[in-house]
Amino acid sequence: MNVDHAPPALLRVRTTSSGPADVCVAVAGELDTGNVGWLRAAIIDVLDRFRPATLTLDLGGLRFIGVAGVRVLYELHEAAAAEGCTLTADPLHEAVCLTLARLGLEPEFARPVARGLSGGAVPPPDAGHGGG
Repeated sequence: MNVDHAPPALLRVRTTSSGPADVCVAVAGELDTGNVGWLRAAIIDVLDRFRPATLTLDLGGLRFIGVAGVRVLYELHEAAAAEGCTLTADPLHEAVCLTLARLGLEPEFARPVARGLSGGAVPPPDAGHGGG
């Protein structure tokens, strides 16, 4: 099942499901204070309608995320957990990884490998910097 949502400008969202247990929501464009409320409502609707065991947020096309967007990701993670759903974000666009790193955040729901602008896998911002 595929569902295209009609989000505000600068944000594109597509929901796909191979069955009720596993749902993927692809988010592309820019996520900031102007559209986080819309995204929150759309994801809550997906949780209510599908009742998935796993919800994957594909943020590979999300080329900008503001602090409000990061906050809503944490809120959605908590909302999914309250419904017995595991929310993960995979893949992450390089811009999302950089924003999380600059904020000093390593959310448990985010996968450690991101999609770069070229579409190839790139390590998270702190990978490859040996400590010690």
